[in-house]
Amino acid sequence: MIKSGKKLAMLVIFFTLMACSWQTESDPDEKPLATGESNWRTYGVGDPRQLDWGDMHNNTRLDNSDSLRSVVEHVDGVAEAIVIRTDMNAYVAVRTVGATGMRNGELTDAMRARIILAVKTANSKVMNVYASGRSEVFETLSSYAAKLENGESERNLVRSFNANMKQYFPYSVLGQ
Repeated sequence: MIKSGKKLAMLVIFFTLMACSWQTESDPDEKPLATGESNWRTYGVGDPRQLDWGDMHNNTRLDNSDSLRSVVEHVDGVAEAIVIRTDMNAYVAVRTVGATGMRNGELTDAMRARIILAVKTANSKVMNVYASGRSEVFETLSSYAAKLENGESERNLVRSFNANMKQYFPYSVLGQ
């Protein structure tokens, strides 16, 4: 009985290895995906407008995060912040001190990077941080935060929140 068990195990291993080697055979007509400039131009990999970012804002829960808000407000140049935490995302709207960290009405890449680093350092479960310095984003997030604090159900808010965030953050900035 032990010999038949060993034979069966050997047969399973043999067929598994055969199946793996069969799947890894390469097609002679298939060109491997290289990192050359021609592939980047051909497939548009670096262009965020060509990627499907639609599922980035499919959140199912909302939470007003006071702890992350205080962390963001300690970043140099930030006067006031609103942070709403979702499943794996954090949405941050800030008002800066004067024009510090702003260019053309939006956060500079350096300021946005400092905010993202502060949030991800404070909470390692946050996968994506969407930060903005635009006044309309600040007002929208303030409105959602006030509704959450007043006890309105997040279930009632999450659909409109996702739709608004898709408009404000159509694609990921800084490749986070």
